[in-house]
Amino acid sequence: MTEKAAPSEKQKLQDKIQKMQAKLRGIEAKEKEREARKLAKAKDDLFKVLVDLGLGSIQPARLKAFLMTHKADLVTMVDGPAPVESAQLQVDSN
Repeated sequence: MTEKAAPSEKQKLQDKIQKMQAKLRGIEAKEKEREARKLAKAKDDLFKVLVDLGLGSIQPARLKAFLMTHKADLVTMVDGPAPVESAQLQVDSN
């Protein structure tokens, strides 16, 4: 008697696992690409803002140090009252 020509149950499951893994790799690649596009857009937006503010020539290390130093103030401005109100409160307190 000859062996069965049909693939075994184990082989079917292995094939299915390989297909699912390939699908997962495809999904992960798309997510990485999406994140890379988001990061590139964020960098581009930041550069545009810096140029608009005339800060395009500032060294990144100095800008990072400045932002880290004033992080709490910046977060308060974003999460707190409107920027105009926040600026007015600072002027009033001085």
